[in-house]
Amino acid sequence: MCDIEDLSNDNHRNSFAGTLSLKCLKIDENGLKNFANIQRLTKIQHLFANSNRINDFPDIDRLTDLTNLKELELISNPINRRPGYRQGVIKKLPNLLYLDGKVIAHYHEELETHLAFL
Repeated sequence: MCDIEDLSNDNHRNSFAGTLSLKCLKIDENGLKNFANIQRLTKIQHLFANSNRINDFPDIDRLTDLTNLKELELISNPINRRPGYRQGVIKKLPNLLYLDGKVIAHYHEELETHLAFL
């Protein structure tokens, strides 16, 4: 465990230097509060940030530029107890194939059907 609380922390500001081609990042159990500066990792495909302190949907907005992101795990974060968590993440990150270890392809269809009736 690295005890990284914020990726924008001055001690970690250059933590992604030389890792721009990183495809998988596991930052479980680090007390992470947000995804500041993660947008630099444009090639990331798998992001595991379980058991942190990710709390709000604006934190998910920081991931929207990561168009290669196919798998995201946020298990045991405060955000996944929020109403509409799963559908909200799927809507914000339409390229995801897996969320919290579950296939979400059928959720895309379900979401589109739900939105069509709004």
